[in-house]
Amino acid sequence: MKKYRFHFIFAACFAVGVMLLCWLLLFVLRAPEVVQSGVTYANIVPVYLSAYSQIISVSLRGWVLLLVALFQWFAIGFVLSLLFTRFRGHDVAA
Repeated sequence: MKKYRFHFIFAACFAVGVMLLCWLLLFVLRAPEVVQSGVTYANIVPVYLSAYSQIISVSLRGWVLLLVALFQWFAIGFVLSLLFTRFRGHDVAA
């Protein structure tokens, strides 16, 4: 577990950072339509899973969207951290 601590921390920070950036672009800054469409397209899998799930109620779909999007960006961040350490030539990040 100690070996992957850097990867988990990097992935968690990456996921939270991307989610905050998406929230900032969509709701706070009111970015142009092209940017909003790009952010929505980047989160198409969580949107699809939360919108078309017949199991959950309407009131929980927002939370499901948030959790699935966090998981998506966590996974992408984890893969990026593995690639970063691979290109640096280190097996264990310090």
